[in-house]
Amino acid sequence: MAVKNILVVVNESTGSVSAVNAALQMQQKYDAHLTGILVHYGTRDRFGDENWVPDNVRAILDSGIHEREAVVEQSFRATAEGIVPPDKLHWMALSGQPDDTLAKYVVMYDVAVMGSNAARTDPATDLHPERVVLKSGRPLLVVPTDYDPSTIEKRVVLAFDGRRAASRVIHDAMLYLETKSQVDIVSSGDAVFKPANSIGAVDLLARHGVKAERVRLGRGGRKFGEQLLEYCNKVDAGTLFMGVYEKGIFREEVFGGATSYVLENATVPVMISH
Repeated sequence: MAVKNILVVVNESTGSVSAVNAALQMQQKYDAHLTGILVHYGTRDRFGDENWVPDNVRAILDSGIHEREAVVEQSFRATAEGIVPPDKLHWMALSGQPDDTLAKYVVMYDVAVMGSNAARTDPATDLHPERVVLKSGRPLLVVPTDYDPSTIEKRVVLAFDGRRAASRVIHDAMLYLETKSQVDIVSSGDAVFKPANSIGAVDLLARHGVKAERVRLGRGGRKFGEQLLEYCNKVDAGTLFMGVYEKGIFREEVFGGATSYVLENATVPVMISH
């Protein structure tokens, strides 16, 4: 199934600008429908349910929020004008807890795109990509602030240890990998799980016509997230694909892990799956 339905998170952050640029590039490549979505805390809804809030205050809040939504929408449509056909450009503005709200809508799209600094801008629109992926079960492309569209076609690095999350990302990414000239499948040392008598990841991609090479990074006492990003920089990678929270979100958020490190420090677009 081809990529025909893309969702991009739009707000007024610098990360959002990069995300929209990446989504527009994907839309052109796949001739897909592109939907911009603004999600924000539902101040209007929370106060609207309180009896003590005067009607005129509710009206002011409602008018102000609609105005801000309209500004973001107009900016998005202006950026897409002349690139995306009108019948393939869509828009939604929704209020509610951002991560939960976005996750409910991501499930209906082939892929979602957001900026990497989405959780470090405005508390009203804070988003956490890894939590959206956990809640939705859909792949998410996280784009760095200084995104260069020309780099997206470069070499792909795929983090793979053979376990559930890695298996999910390799299948979620298959449509994208089939258009790449080189894919590096990277793991930490020999820590790769493979069912008995099964084919390897290189064989899997080869059967889809994708040329891939196996790369095993030496352990050396360093965290895998650091090694992974260092390798991406070394080979001038265009995109990194990785599964998230194989060991559980609680353990990673408390003790740290590859997911958190990569999402906070990556300088290339990162597609994550769970």
